[in-house]
Amino acid sequence: MTLNWHWAKDGFMVYSYRYTPRKKRIIATSLVAMFLIGMFISLGSFIFMGGEVILSQWAGEWAFPIFIMSLVVIGVPLLAGISNYIEKNSLWDKVTLDNEKLSSERFGEIKVKDIVLFKISDLNKIFSFKIYTEKKKLNFSGLDILGDSGGKEYEGDIVALKAMANEIERIISEQGLNVRTSKESSSTVLFALLCLAMVMLIPGLIFAPQRMIFVIPFIVPLFFYALKKRKEKKQVDKK
Repeated sequence: MTLNWHWAKDGFMVYSYRYTPRKKRIIATSLVAMFLIGMFISLGSFIFMGGEVILSQWAGEWAFPIFIMSLVVIGVPLLAGISNYIEKNSLWDKVTLDNEKLSSERFGEIKVKDIVLFKISDLNKIFSFKIYTEKKKLNFSGLDILGDSGGKEYEGDIVALKAMANEIERIISEQGLNVRTSKESSSTVLFALLCLAMVMLIPGLIFAPQRMIFVIPFIVPLFFYALKKRKEKKQVDKK
Protein backbone atom coordinates (compact mmCIF):
# COMPACT_ATOMS: atom_id res chain seq x y z
CA MET A 1 0.00 0.00 0.00
CA THR A 2 1.39 3.40 -0.99
CA LEU A 3 1.40 6.11 1.69
CA ASN A 4 -0.49 9.04 0.19
CA TRP A 5 0.40 11.65 2.82
CA HIS A 6 3.59 13.12 4.27
CA TRP A 7 5.09 16.10 6.05
CA ALA A 8 6.40 18.87 3.79
CA LYS A 9 9.52 20.93 4.57
CA ASP A 10 7.54 24.04 5.50
CA GLY A 11 5.68 22.22 8.28
CA PHE A 12 2.38 21.50 6.55
CA MET A 13 0.87 18.15 5.59
CA VAL A 14 0.43 17.01 1.99
CA TYR A 15 -2.25 14.47 1.07
CA SER A 16 -3.30 12.88 -2.22
CA TYR A 17 -6.26 10.69 -3.16
CA ARG A 18 -8.24 9.68 -6.23
CA TYR A 19 -11.83 10.69 -6.88
CA THR A 20 -14.45 10.43 -9.64
CA PRO A 21 -15.57 13.71 -11.25
CA ARG A 22 -19.20 14.58 -10.57
CA LYS A 23 -20.43 14.14 -14.17
CA LYS A 24 -18.78 10.72 -14.49
CA ARG A 25 -20.18 9.67 -11.10
CA ILE A 26 -23.70 10.69 -12.13
CA ILE A 27 -23.42 8.67 -15.36
CA ALA A 28 -22.20 5.58 -13.48
CA THR A 29 -24.88 5.90 -10.79
CA SER A 30 -27.61 6.38 -13.40
CA LEU A 31 -26.55 3.23 -15.28
CA VAL A 32 -26.61 1.17 -12.08
CA ALA A 33 -30.01 2.61 -11.08
CA MET A 34 -31.47 1.88 -14.54
CA PHE A 35 -30.22 -1.71 -14.38
CA LEU A 36 -31.62 -2.29 -10.86
CA ILE A 37 -34.99 -0.74 -11.69
CA GLY A 38 -35.22 -2.78 -14.89
CA MET A 39 -34.28 -5.94 -12.98
CA PHE A 40 -36.88 -5.37 -10.26
CA ILE A 41 -39.63 -4.54 -12.76
CA SER A 42 -38.78 -7.58 -14.87
CA LEU A 43 -38.64 -9.86 -11.85
CA GLY A 44 -41.89 -8.41 -10.47
CA SER A 45 -43.63 -8.83 -13.82
CA PHE A 46 -42.43 -12.41 -14.09
CA ILE A 47 -43.56 -13.38 -10.59
CA PHE A 48 -46.82 -11.44 -10.31
CA MET A 49 -48.07 -11.52 -13.90
CA GLY A 50 -46.72 -14.29 -16.05
CA GLY A 51 -44.64 -16.52 -13.84
CA GLU A 52 -47.25 -19.18 -13.11
CA VAL A 53 -48.30 -19.48 -16.76
CA ILE A 54 -44.72 -19.75 -17.97
CA LEU A 55 -43.82 -22.30 -15.30
CA SER A 56 -46.76 -24.55 -16.23
CA GLN A 57 -46.84 -24.24 -20.03
CA TRP A 58 -43.44 -23.23 -21.38
CA ALA A 59 -40.38 -24.68 -19.68
CA GLY A 60 -41.70 -26.11 -16.44
CA GLU A 61 -39.32 -25.93 -13.52
CA TRP A 62 -36.50 -24.46 -15.66
CA ALA A 63 -38.26 -21.20 -16.51
CA PHE A 64 -37.39 -19.27 -13.36
CA PRO A 65 -33.70 -20.38 -13.24
CA ILE A 66 -33.32 -19.44 -16.91
CA PHE A 67 -34.83 -16.02 -16.22
CA ILE A 68 -32.44 -15.41 -13.29
CA MET A 69 -29.43 -16.58 -15.33
CA SER A 70 -30.41 -14.14 -18.09
CA LEU A 71 -30.30 -11.28 -15.59
CA VAL A 72 -26.88 -12.46 -14.35
CA VAL A 73 -25.48 -12.77 -17.88
CA ILE A 74 -26.56 -9.19 -18.61
CA GLY A 75 -25.79 -7.71 -15.20
CA VAL A 76 -22.29 -9.04 -14.44
CA PRO A 77 -20.60 -7.63 -17.58
CA LEU A 78 -22.52 -4.36 -17.19
CA LEU A 79 -21.45 -3.88 -13.56
CA ALA A 80 -17.85 -4.84 -14.42
CA GLY A 81 -17.87 -2.27 -17.24
CA ILE A 82 -19.18 0.43 -14.89
CA SER A 83 -16.42 -0.39 -12.38
CA ASN A 84 -13.77 -0.03 -15.09
CA TYR A 85 -15.40 3.22 -16.23
CA ILE A 86 -15.13 4.68 -12.71
CA GLU A 87 -11.52 3.62 -12.30
CA LYS A 88 -10.40 4.91 -15.71
CA ASN A 89 -12.08 8.29 -15.18
CA SER A 90 -10.63 8.90 -11.71
CA LEU A 91 -8.52 12.00 -11.06
CA TRP A 92 -5.97 12.91 -8.39
CA ASP A 93 -6.54 15.64 -5.82
CA LYS A 94 -3.54 17.01 -3.91
CA VAL A 95 -4.26 18.74 -0.61
CA THR A 96 -1.97 20.75 1.66
CA LEU A 97 -3.07 21.48 5.21
CA ASP A 98 -1.69 23.60 8.04
CA ASN A 99 -3.18 25.31 11.07
CA GLU A 100 -4.50 28.22 9.00
CA LYS A 101 -5.83 26.85 5.74
CA LEU A 102 -6.52 23.90 3.50
CA SER A 103 -5.50 24.10 -0.17
CA SER A 104 -6.95 21.60 -2.64
CA GLU A 105 -6.29 21.32 -6.37
CA ARG A 106 -9.89 20.19 -6.68
CA PHE A 107 -11.66 22.79 -4.51
CA GLY A 108 -9.21 25.63 -4.07
CA GLU A 109 -8.29 27.27 -0.75
CA ILE A 110 -10.39 27.11 2.42
CA LYS A 111 -9.43 28.95 5.60
CA VAL A 112 -9.88 26.84 8.72
CA LYS A 113 -11.55 29.74 10.57
CA ASP A 114 -14.25 29.87 7.86
CA ILE A 115 -15.44 26.31 8.51
CA VAL A 116 -18.90 26.22 10.14
CA LEU A 117 -19.71 22.50 9.86
CA PHE A 118 -17.52 19.40 9.58
CA LYS A 119 -19.17 16.04 8.83
CA ILE A 120 -17.54 12.61 8.64
CA SER A 121 -19.12 9.56 7.01
CA ASP A 122 -17.48 6.19 7.64
CA LEU A 123 -19.92 3.58 6.36
CA ASN A 124 -18.59 0.19 5.31
CA LYS A 125 -15.62 0.78 3.01
CA ILE A 126 -16.67 4.20 1.76
CA PHE A 127 -15.06 7.00 3.74
CA SER A 128 -15.74 10.68 3.11
CA PHE A 129 -16.00 13.98 4.92
CA LYS A 130 -17.69 17.27 4.13
CA ILE A 131 -16.56 20.80 4.92
CA TYR A 132 -19.18 23.57 5.03
CA THR A 133 -18.43 27.29 5.00
CA GLU A 134 -20.88 30.15 4.61
CA LYS A 135 -20.33 30.05 0.84
CA LYS A 136 -19.18 26.51 0.00
CA LYS A 137 -19.97 22.85 0.56
CA LEU A 138 -16.98 20.61 -0.17
CA ASN A 139 -17.18 16.81 -0.30
CA PHE A 140 -13.86 14.99 0.07
CA SER A 141 -14.40 11.38 -0.97
CA GLY A 142 -12.38 8.64 -2.62
CA LEU A 143 -13.63 6.37 -5.37
CA ASP A 144 -17.05 4.82 -4.87
CA ILE A 145 -16.92 1.72 -7.05
CA LEU A 146 -20.41 0.25 -6.77
CA GLY A 147 -20.48 0.52 -2.99
CA ASP A 148 -16.81 -0.34 -2.51
CA SER A 149 -13.68 1.78 -2.28
CA GLY A 150 -11.75 -0.40 -4.72
CA GLY A 151 -8.92 -2.90 -4.37
CA LYS A 152 -5.65 -2.74 -2.45
CA GLU A 153 -4.23 -0.14 -4.85
CA TYR A 154 -6.75 2.37 -3.46
CA GLU A 155 -6.21 1.68 0.25
CA GLY A 156 -3.70 4.53 0.45
CA ASP A 157 -6.39 6.94 -0.73
CA ILE A 158 -8.68 6.01 2.17
CA VAL A 159 -5.80 6.22 4.67
CA ALA A 160 -4.97 9.71 3.37
CA LEU A 161 -8.60 10.88 3.66
CA LYS A 162 -8.87 9.55 7.22
CA ALA A 163 -5.56 11.16 8.19
CA MET A 164 -6.74 14.46 6.70
CA ALA A 165 -10.05 14.28 8.60
CA ASN A 166 -8.23 13.52 11.87
CA GLU A 167 -5.87 16.47 11.33
CA ILE A 168 -8.76 18.84 10.64
CA GLU A 169 -10.52 17.63 13.79
CA ARG A 170 -7.31 18.21 15.78
CA ILE A 171 -6.92 21.75 14.45
CA ILE A 172 -10.57 22.58 15.20
CA SER A 173 -10.25 21.20 18.75
CA GLU A 174 -6.91 22.84 19.60
CA GLN A 175 -7.93 26.25 18.27
CA GLY A 176 -11.33 26.13 19.99
CA LEU A 177 -13.14 27.11 16.80
CA ASN A 178 -16.93 27.40 16.80
CA VAL A 179 -17.44 24.52 14.36
CA ARG A 180 -20.31 22.03 14.49
CA THR A 181 -19.17 18.44 13.95
CA SER A 182 -21.21 15.43 12.92
CA LYS A 183 -20.62 11.76 12.12
CA GLU A 184 -23.01 9.83 9.91
CA SER A 185 -24.02 6.41 11.18
CA SER A 186 -25.40 3.23 9.66
CA SER A 187 -28.91 4.78 9.85
CA THR A 188 -28.15 6.40 6.49
CA VAL A 189 -27.64 2.99 4.92
CA LEU A 190 -30.83 1.67 6.55
CA PHE A 191 -32.80 4.63 5.19
CA ALA A 192 -31.43 4.00 1.68
CA LEU A 193 -32.43 0.33 1.87
CA LEU A 194 -35.92 1.26 3.04
CA CYS A 195 -36.25 3.69 0.12
CA LEU A 196 -35.25 0.87 -2.22
CA ALA A 197 -37.80 -1.44 -0.58
CA MET A 198 -40.52 1.19 -1.12
CA VAL A 199 -39.62 1.35 -4.82
CA MET A 200 -39.74 -2.45 -5.04
CA LEU A 201 -43.33 -2.37 -3.76
CA ILE A 202 -44.51 -0.62 -6.93
CA PRO A 203 -44.52 -3.71 -9.23
CA GLY A 204 -46.35 -5.67 -6.54
CA LEU A 205 -49.01 -3.01 -6.06
CA ILE A 206 -49.56 -2.88 -9.83
CA PHE A 207 -49.68 -6.60 -10.64
CA ALA A 208 -50.70 -8.29 -7.38
CA PRO A 209 -51.94 -5.83 -4.73
CA GLN A 210 -53.61 -8.64 -2.77
CA ARG A 211 -50.20 -10.19 -2.06
CA MET A 212 -48.73 -6.94 -0.79
CA ILE A 213 -51.06 -6.94 2.24
CA PHE A 214 -48.48 -9.04 4.09
CA VAL A 215 -45.53 -6.82 3.14
CA ILE A 216 -46.80 -3.23 3.38
CA PRO A 217 -47.51 -3.31 7.18
CA PHE A 218 -43.82 -4.01 7.80
CA ILE A 219 -42.03 -1.79 5.25
CA VAL A 220 -44.18 1.37 5.19
CA PRO A 221 -44.17 2.08 8.97
CA LEU A 222 -40.41 1.47 9.13
CA PHE A 223 -39.87 3.87 6.22
CA PHE A 224 -41.80 6.72 7.83
CA TYR A 225 -40.15 6.07 11.21
CA ALA A 226 -36.70 6.25 9.58
CA LEU A 227 -37.76 9.41 7.70
CA LYS A 228 -38.84 11.02 10.98
CA LYS A 229 -35.54 10.11 12.68
CA ARG A 230 -33.58 11.46 9.72
CA LYS A 231 -35.39 14.82 9.93
CA GLU A 232 -34.79 14.99 13.69
CA LYS A 233 -31.08 14.30 13.18
CA LYS A 234 -30.81 17.07 10.58
CA GLN A 235 -32.48 19.53 12.97
CA VAL A 236 -29.97 18.58 15.68
CA ASP A 237 -27.05 19.05 13.29
CA LYS A 238 -28.27 22.56 12.41
CA LYS A 239 -28.27 23.71 16.03
